[in-house]
Amino acid sequence: MKIILVTQNMNLSGGIERVLSVQANYWSKVKKYEVCIITWDADEQISFYPLDSNVFIRNIKVGVRKKIIDRIPGISFLRYLNQAKELFQVAIKEEKPDVIVSMMQGIDCYFLSSVAGGIPIIGVNHITLKMRLGKFESKFICKVKKQLIFYLKMKLFRQYNAIVALSKTDANNFLKCKFHSFYIPNPLSFDGLSVDFKRSRKKHIIMVGRIDYLKGQDRLLHIWSRLAFNYPDWKLILVGDGDNINVLMEMIEKMKLQDRVDIIKKSNNIPALLMNASISAFTSRVESFGMVILESFSCGLPVIAYDCENGPRDLIKDGYNGFLIKDNNVEDYCMKLQYLMNSEDVRKQMGKNALSSTSVFSIDNVMNKWDDLFSYVCN
Repeated sequence: MKIILVTQNMNLSGGIERVLSVQANYWSKVKKYEVCIITWDADEQISFYPLDSNVFIRNIKVGVRKKIIDRIPGISFLRYLNQAKELFQVAIKEEKPDVIVSMMQGIDCYFLSSVAGGIPIIGVNHITLKMRLGKFESKFICKVKKQLIFYLKMKLFRQYNAIVALSKTDANNFLKCKFHSFYIPNPLSFDGLSVDFKRSRKKHIIMVGRIDYLKGQDRLLHIWSRLAFNYPDWKLILVGDGDNINVLMEMIEKMKLQDRVDIIKKSNNIPALLMNASISAFTSRVESFGMVILESFSCGLPVIAYDCENGPRDLIKDGYNGFLIKDNNVEDYCMKLQYLMNSEDVRKQMGKNALSSTSVFSIDNVMNKWDDLFSYVCN
């Protein structure tokens, strides 16, 4: 079998890229499938995360046409779209895949079904329907624009053979919209880790994720500002980079937390950072799955998170492997976080429970679901 994976860029350190690298490597090494990853307008034809030598990245470079007509609003995009469509069509004809898997985020959404030539298409929804509808846009015009794009894309997505949702909530939402929707969570991205619960950990609270409004690091900073000076031996570690990095650094300075917060912009060794920490914290406003929650579990970490849209509620059993806090209930979040900080025994027990919670997300279990889906769409 030959699989084409379509995504914008593999040279990023985000969750989509991490999961794609795990899946591509599994299909190539274990299943012996041919795997081609099609990216577009990527700076480099390389992957931030390691890929098996047999996994091929094909970057489609859409050139900029410098003509007077391109200065007319909308015309430039349409010409760009048409050129991208032509290049995608050539790539698909040359690669001859058995199935195409799109991340449903990029320019390919507008034309993929028209250039696939009857090859089955599976879309993987990494953005919740609320996000697609612009629920988190503050400006009215941006919200309207998002909604118009949403309804256009939903019409185009109906031509796909299947939609994979990463959370049960999103899977049900797609089913209500009459899509062929399947719930397949992300697999564990860390393989073969050995967790030693006798080893002492640093008193670190860690949050890993792209630094932006939706991930909500600003909310965690407000919580930490209430607790930090009562716990001088604890530190907050934020791992990630993004649009809000400067805003976040200004907040840290205003709150006088420079010595109490560390920011690590990029790391290709997330397991080591998680293994050294004592608590994994999340304050996202919305999540499609919550990959880092699962990764934290696999490192024996209890997780405290807001019960935002989708992801965390599929993973966290409140009081067992972490705490699920009603969204935006700052008082309860502070109380439960202090409870974890005050008791190493509780952290260890919840960490053990967290580790045992990961078996259902083992890569073999999850990838078997993908094989079932391939059989469904290809037959």
